[in-house]
Amino acid sequence: MRSTTSYLALALVSVWLAGCSHRRTDTPLAYVPDDTPYVLTNLKPLDDDTREALLARADAALPGQLEQLRAMLPGLDSASPQQAGLLDLLSRQVQGKSIERFSQEVGVDLQGKIVLYGLGLSPVLRLPLRDPRAFSQFMAQLQSAYGQPIPGSSLDGQAYHLIDLGHSGTQLLVALRHDQAILAILPQTADAKLLGQALGLRTPSHSLWDSRSLSDLAKAKGYHTQILARLDTHRLLGLIAGGHDPLLRALLTVQAGPESRQTGEPVDRLISIPPSCGNDARRIADRIPQISFGYTRLDAHHQDVRWDIGLADDITQTFTNLPPDLPGLGADAKAAFDLQAAVPVAEVRNFLQQQVDAVTATPFTCPTVADLNTLAKRLAILIQQLGVPPIGQLRGLRLVLDRFDSRQPGLAGLSGRAIIGSQMPDSLISTAQLFIPSTSSLRIQTDSHPVSLPDDLLAPMGQPGWIAASSKAVAIGIGAGENSQLPADLIAPTSKDPILGSIHLSGAMYRNWVQLAELRAAQSREAMPDASAGEHGGSSMSISALAASSQAQIASMRAQADRIDHFDARWWMEPTGLVISNQITLH
Repeated sequence: MRSTTSYLALALVSVWLAGCSHRRTDTPLAYVPDDTPYVLTNLKPLDDDTREALLARADAALPGQLEQLRAMLPGLDSASPQQAGLLDLLSRQVQGKSIERFSQEVGVDLQGKIVLYGLGLSPVLRLPLRDPRAFSQFMAQLQSAYGQPIPGSSLDGQAYHLIDLGHSGTQLLVALRHDQAILAILPQTADAKLLGQALGLRTPSHSLWDSRSLSDLAKAKGYHTQILARLDTHRLLGLIAGGHDPLLRALLTVQAGPESRQTGEPVDRLISIPPSCGNDARRIADRIPQISFGYTRLDAHHQDVRWDIGLADDITQTFTNLPPDLPGLGADAKAAFDLQAAVPVAEVRNFLQQQVDAVTATPFTCPTVADLNTLAKRLAILIQQLGVPPIGQLRGLRLVLDRFDSRQPGLAGLSGRAIIGSQMPDSLISTAQLFIPSTSSLRIQTDSHPVSLPDDLLAPMGQPGWIAASSKAVAIGIGAGENSQLPADLIAPTSKDPILGSIHLSGAMYRNWVQLAELRAAQSREAMPDASAGEHGGSSMSISALAASSQAQIASMRAQADRIDHFDARWWMEPTGLVISNQITLH
């Protein structure tokens, strides 16, 4: 039922972008507590080009999402007929329409601001309406599809409706206030205080609008104001570990119900969270205090996003300013696919040892995270293995694909290279020759000169192959002409900027991967029993529904792939944490 709740919320949320006016009471961020655990918003209204770029991407994914929505309906008809009716209406209303057209029909303003935030753990969405009457009419249609009156009430003169979300212990609040739509997932036991906060009857004493903290975040990280988000892990984990959040208690109560009825154990005791969990939650949050992201470029042809993952000082210091030991690390990629990653095993080993020592000295006592103590013991074994040559001398890995033809069997349609950075290439080669006897006669010098691989080793590939080495790396090439690339790969310069890794993917290569996924999906459908056999493996989806959902997902992937010219990403460490920068360039 949890997935049903998610789909219902997403179906209502995912089609709307929003706006606000200049008055404080009409500014969405004025209703967001400054200590909210999570928030997603756009600080300024989206311009036409930005809005169209976002809608085009969302429209491409919409058919697949609708098919998944419809695939859920057969299983819901008997278990939750009211929810099935709502999902069916949403599916039919959106079918064949763009998100912009649907939004216009239900009165949503696409030229303003949106804010999705946590009131505690409860998600609340606030968005403005260009036509409140149209939205009210849409709500009347939802009530008709629900099959029975949707409970309505009022608080301090503010009307609202509550839609039961099945056996999840939660409900969807829907209200109109100040020409804004408010949607929130709240516990069924929500009191007047929580309802009033969700409805925005009073703005919080300290809001994100007052603190301007999101504006400061955007300025510090280089985010544009179009769309950005922040996750406060201290606040989030604190709410979870505290055990007092109303939404969390509602969800846990439903989950504990069957066990309580079977064992007679009181529900309150089953869902109680030990006080020690609070300390452990803070300890974990200290390692990753905050996660945020924002667009750095967004228009009709570019969708660039920056992610910032805050990390503890000892983590950032370990992985900052690593020596560039992998040839070509961070260099501009020209192949159809090029993955470059620093693999500093020596530094990773020392870092893991520090973490194991810390957990051994002060074990976790919260039952929920007690497995971390076991993980630390397993890491202690791994650390020893990482010290064994040639693994302990690894410094990086680069994978390059020049050609990939999904229509050819096995590796026959693949041409590319692998470059393995090492402090001791000779040791790496010797180990490989020990485990692959057919290579034992090869004389591989660290002069970057390619040496042909044995025919028996290449037979399954149906292509020629070579190996070469330098003082920093070993390179292997498979496919016609790849031998000519190996010397250049082994002496390729690294980026002057600090970098831990990068990836480049051309649109053509992405389309090849989608074709492969489509081929595999077709083979899976052929292997399925006949749809008339009914349900599959106890799932609420029939065989035919699963097949239709799979086809819709592939179609959505194909539509996205047809628009992509190339995709690039880079990641590096800064004093505050890990940074990941993604760039999608569209035709």
